[in-house]
Amino acid sequence: RIDLEPFEMILDVTSVSLCTSSNSSGDNYKPYILIGTAYSYPDEDEPSQGRVLVVECNSGESSNLKSDSEDEMVTRCVRHVTQMPTRGGVYSITPFYGGTVMITVNSKTHLCKLSLGDNEIGELKLVGGGHHGHMISLYCKSLAGERSSKEGSGKQLAIVGDLMRSISLVEYLPKHQVIEELARDYNANFCTSIEMLTDNIYLGSENFANLFVLHHNADASSEEARVRLDTIGEYHLGEMVNTMKLGSLVMPSNAGGSSSAKSDTKPKSDKSSFEGNAIEVAVGSQTLFGTVDGTI
Repeated sequence: RIDLEPFEMILDVTSVSLCTSSNSSGDNYKPYILIGTAYSYPDEDEPSQGRVLVVECNSGESSNLKSDSEDEMVTRCVRHVTQMPTRGGVYSITPFYGGTVMITVNSKTHLCKLSLGDNEIGELKLVGGGHHGHMISLYCKSLAGERSSKEGSGKQLAIVGDLMRSISLVEYLPKHQVIEELARDYNANFCTSIEMLTDNIYLGSENFANLFVLHHNADASSEEARVRLDTIGEYHLGEMVNTMKLGSLVMPSNAGGSSSAKSDTKPKSDKSSFEGNAIEVAVGSQTLFGTVDGTI
């Protein structure tokens, strides 16, 4: 159990894999739970203080608790690794490339990295300079947790959802250790949730119960088009969405083995020539969303 301090409230909880050394090989990655908090004082409109708590959950064996088969039961112990104070509320935490995490603190976007000593005492530090270009950065998302850094365009991209200024696309430059804004949506959308579908297509929801899709044309000839996110889709859902997550409610269908086995058992007909030319439908991104009414 981890107790919070007076006036402290949790804003975001995320499970991530962090790199614990300067070498970014796979052996140095460990799973952690990061908790972003804010101190909600009565005399403040926006929080001026917050924390990022790093928690590790380990499985251990307990000899005192035994089952009917006299096998030792596995218990879990939670260890508070470290914490990092912030100058504002930690609204969002998302996994990022190289075993790091990206966090949004009030109007700022920062990159954080965990370092562990010989005695397993960790320290979470800010990496380089953050990005300061929003009113309140409520959400940040990236594709780092869904794929390896070798996939995609090779750029370390993320999107940031603002309270009033819709979605903006940012890129982290490791050589200079800075977060730079590439493009933004200039519509005044009050974001309630965002999701990064691909490197150049982004999904968002706003307070009027609408969904909108943005596209970044990175190969445009003019600079004016490259710094703007174009709206390519709009949908009135009728419910306010407050969370999005890549995933699906159904199991993926095995189009290889099951369909071929069924086709062998079907009797042949005059339409057999058309069955060989069946069109395969490619499924794109699949996103789950939850609403304030309890819909998934």
